[in-house]
Amino acid sequence: MNYLNTKNLAPLCLLWLICFSWPGESVWAQESGKKLRWKFEQGDKYDVELTQQTGIKTAIQNRSQEIGNEMLLSMKWTISKANDSDYVIDQSIERIKLTITAPSKGAVEITKIDTASTDKPTEFGERLLEQVRPLIGSVFSVAMTDRGEITNVEIPKPTMEALRAAPASMQLRELITEQGLKDLFGQSAIVFPEAAIESGATWNTSNSVKNELATVTKKSTFTYNGTEEADGLNFDSFSIDAEIESSEVSAENSIDNFTGSGKIKFANNATTMLDSRISNAMTTMRKYRDQKIKTTVNTDVSMRVTKSDD
Repeated sequence: MNYLNTKNLAPLCLLWLICFSWPGESVWAQESGKKLRWKFEQGDKYDVELTQQTGIKTAIQNRSQEIGNEMLLSMKWTISKANDSDYVIDQSIERIKLTITAPSKGAVEITKIDTASTDKPTEFGERLLEQVRPLIGSVFSVAMTDRGEITNVEIPKPTMEALRAAPASMQLRELITEQGLKDLFGQSAIVFPEAAIESGATWNTSNSVKNELATVTKKSTFTYNGTEEADGLNFDSFSIDAEIESSEVSAENSIDNFTGSGKIKFANNATTMLDSRISNAMTTMRKYRDQKIKTTVNTDVSMRVTKSDD
């Protein structure tokens, strides 16, 4: 019996993990602190790697089932417009790599595909690769302010058609949307506060996530930790702590636990402009007849933005 609808949970993992929102109230140490901003020049190019690892464990009585997946998405950013406070970034998909782990006939089956590899995948992997390959070369444009707020997203019709043809559970279908890209910048790529900040300053973001089990409002608290030295360069350092602010669940379901944390390094003048790592874990309980199903979802997301030599 299939107790777990993994097709619906995979996009949920992305939204909780890669769930990304707008700045709310802020607490500042002094107004005379540092004003943080994104800075691009027209024609600049950046290499971007987004990695997401998701593990889902479902337990009922003494039985458990584990599945998981890892996605690597490589993109090229080209700055097609730049002025003092607004930018347009043309983003093209260069590579997609997927690793899927799932139970099969009492064993564990691992499927790997990589659009940059010439290795022959399994039969299932070949079908998946045929669905994913048309996304390579897809381009979409994102307009953003120097604070990192997304003001507009343009996704060409061919890109939308390629996305619709991709597997329904694939994270890219949730990511490459106006809301998905706003979410991405709101957490992984960071939206800076309007005012100048000192080390120790904090600000909050919140957003709602819906699925068949619950509607959840998650609050993330960003803390500016000042500068940090790495590889001989000074980076602005941030930490993130997340919690559930409120939730609406049916009588059969409940949220047992949620934790979220992360770290972000940012530097306009370094080869690596951004390096972020976010982790979330959520456990839900669901009634099934006279039994309870416990599902734990762990997700780790990393994003790196590096100035390109091309």
